[in-house]
Amino acid sequence: MAYQYRGTGRDVEEPTPIRSGKLTGFDPSACGTYAGYRRHRKHNIPACQDCKDAQAAYSRARYTPAPKPVFRDDACGTWAGWQRHIKYDVEPCEPCRAATREYQRIWRATRKQQRARAA
Repeated sequence: MAYQYRGTGRDVEEPTPIRSGKLTGFDPSACGTYAGYRRHRKHNIPACQDCKDAQAAYSRARYTPAPKPVFRDDACGTWAGWQRHIKYDVEPCEPCRAATREYQRIWRATRKQQRARAA
């Protein structure tokens, strides 16, 4: 069977009920629900306050905030423990401060040696 072009449908003179201004097809019995809000949107009709409230409640029910991260102190006294203190905005403890000072001392000494070799 050969392909037959059937047109785009734009040449039809009869307007649809919604485009002609008639509200046929809109059922206000669902107003006050999320489905009613969607019907308002589908038929390009301004939503009533009940439907707006229902849509807001639906959106609030769907939104679940991310759980707040919990600071674990099982790595305290190490460089990783120091990083956790910084990440969770917790005042660093003394063992983490000491570990950080030691880490930085070693890092600086290593960098100094590398620069000396390169020169």
